Amino acid sequence: MSSKKSKKKDKGKTKAKQAEKADAREPDLPLPHALGPVFVNPPTDRPLPWLSKPTDVQSVIQQVDDIVDWSIEIPNGIGYFASMQKRIAIAVELAVERGEFDDADRMRKLTLIFVGRYFDALNAYFHPEPYQRPTKVWQWAFDGVSYDEPIIVQHLLTGICAHIMHDLGIAAARVGGDALPDLEHDFDYVNVILASQVTPVLEALTELSPVLGLLLSTVAVDSIVADWIVKFRDLAWAWAGLLVEKPDQLRDLADIQDAWASVMSVFFLNPTIGPMPSVVRCIARSESRDIARNVRRFDDAAQIPAAVNPVFVQALMR
Repeated sequence: MSSKKSKKKDKGKTKAKQAEKADAREPDLPLPHALGPVFVNPPTDRPLPWLSKPTDVQSVIQQVDDIVDWSIEIPNGIGYFASMQKRIAIAVELAVERGEFDDADRMRKLTLIFVGRYFDALNAYFHPEPYQRPTKVWQWAFDGVSYDEPIIVQHLLTGICAHIMHDLGIAAARVGGDALPDLEHDFDYVNVILASQVTPVLEALTELSPVLGLLLSTVAVDSIVADWIVKFRDLAWAWAGLLVEKPDQLRDLADIQDAWASVMSVFFLNPTIGPMPSVVRCIARSESRDIARNVRRFDDAAQIPAAVNPVFVQALMR
């Protein structure tokens, strides 16, 4: 009996010590803000160098050039969207200088916040910390370029999805605040500029993807691009309005937005509806898989952005 009592006392002492340790431990760290699904580890031997916070359009262009140069050297398909980002940044700055926005200073601020989020996502991807990762939608975009199956246009769509569906609304909410309705005209015009850059990107892409070029020659490309950008724009504007309306729920709302934007990225990378899988496979057979060459071609086309397309002015300006 004494042996049993002794064992009970020992167990009791052990539990007491465990309780003391539990009380003495440091409080739990906060939950990660955005832990993305790590499907493919980013290159660790030669990671993309750290990007600094952009302060003006020249710092944007210079660092995007660094991303493109790195993408060609590695090579890595992250350069596809980077080249498009360069086109957009230059085109927006030209529109600011021509006085095409209601508030030039506000639009420069919006651009820097907008591009800054892209740089932040790249930094978080290539230089992760224990409690900091890219948003899931950017994680999909960055990981997706390591997959063999998707074609170039699919990679571009994942970048556009992350940038417009998630980041643009956040940037608009930060800049517009309670006066968000005053931003609507310039917000729409930014999307006109973005849409106007998509068509020449597709034209450059036809040189690298003959079957895609053949397919695009049979459809009204501007109309299709306009339809998609209108959808993206409306969702981004609604997202910005929600953030302004419910600032106390920012974190929960951002997680929800990130989750369903990621679902769209998954669909862009791996379409499963109707003839799309077969069409993608058909395009892929003749598309250039020389990433360095492809990125270089996109970057050459990005030096001089396209003028605003009247079709998109009519379709996107409310």
